[in-house]
Amino acid sequence: MEMMESILTLNNLDRCQVCRYCCWSDRENMTIIFLDMEIAAIRETYQKMPRFLPYKESSNVFQVELGLARRESGGFYYVCPFLDVGDHRCRIYEKRPLDCRLWPFFFSEDKENGEVNISYFAGSCLAFNRASGSMLAIYQQYIIEILTSAEYLRLLREYPELVWEYKPNEDVRKIRSIEPGLKT
Repeated sequence: MEMMESILTLNNLDRCQVCRYCCWSDRENMTIIFLDMEIAAIRETYQKMPRFLPYKESSNVFQVELGLARRESGGFYYVCPFLDVGDHRCRIYEKRPLDCRLWPFFFSEDKENGEVNISYFAGSCLAFNRASGSMLAIYQQYIIEILTSAEYLRLLREYPELVWEYKPNEDVRKIRSIEPGLKT
């Protein structure tokens, strides 16, 4: 857990105040993934726990059940239950899961060749999109170094559910293959 807390984020709290796009979705199934150890750490300080559902039938990785929030323009959207929609603050920011710390980066598996990649969602993070080219290059290199470390490769072997099944396309961009056959 300590290694996850040490990840420096391009999306610091001030920048994240802008949109919180990563905390809400138009689709109910686009939700945040939590490891069992992350839920335990949150439970130590946060009393009002939402419902967690097994992710990919796992007993160690869970999806949080999203709530509904009203749009100012009308209608509803799905929102992380840890987000205070009034002030756009994360109630568990210091203990947020790896999934949130890495956003918009994630692990993806190319089903055609079995490669596990570090990828990102293009256009899905306002803070990421507003960063300068040199800052993005430095941050991408930092993310690559962290996520290809022995500690993180061990974490991926322990929690293979963290690897999403996505093929690179205009929305999902691969930045580096990390280890063929990691999930097997």
